[in-house]
Amino acid sequence: LSDRLACFGALQEAAYELSGSKDLDQRTLAEAASGVQSDSPAALSTKDGSNGFSAEQLARLQSKTRRKRSPRLAPTVVKNLFTPIAPQWFYSLTAQFLKNRENKILWSGSTGSQLLASLIRTLAVFVEFAGIFAAPVLAKDLMDLVWSFLNADVAEVRMAVLTAMATSFLVLPEDRIMSIVSEQMDNFPQVITRMSR
Repeated sequence: LSDRLACFGALQEAAYELSGSKDLDQRTLAEAASGVQSDSPAALSTKDGSNGFSAEQLARLQSKTRRKRSPRLAPTVVKNLFTPIAPQWFYSLTAQFLKNRENKILWSGSTGSQLLASLIRTLAVFVEFAGIFAAPVLAKDLMDLVWSFLNADVAEVRMAVLTAMATSFLVLPEDRIMSIVSEQMDNFPQVITRMSR
């Protein structure tokens, strides 16, 4: 079990790194730790150290600048290398699950519950980092897969299903969410409330 859980963790970490989110998060943390505000007038300097403002203009700008509402620099562009391989990872993992679904040794007991919850969370991570083109398709398929586990006996599995549903809801268009919910059940809020207990 520990090897399988470690593999799921490694897959999640790989998706996080390949998507470019890890680099972006580290860059944001480094800027916050250094205390340099990238949107302050002093940070607008060019490579040669000049910022195009005279000392008097810079002082006037800094005194009138509202720190919370100051303009931002152009957003950092991060290339998502996970987008092209996300469907392959998602569907190969899903196919292996469906192939071994009837294996009582693998999925029974508390270890089976932990493994199932970890699998669902890993698939949710794949959807989260898949990018704007692949994510809606993967999210729909993830919803179809996890919907049957809404009423699982184990709380850990129910929480993993909620995580997968929340991740899917973030990337699906609103009309698609409403059609999924209306297709699947009439008492959706009651089921969500029961799952969270």
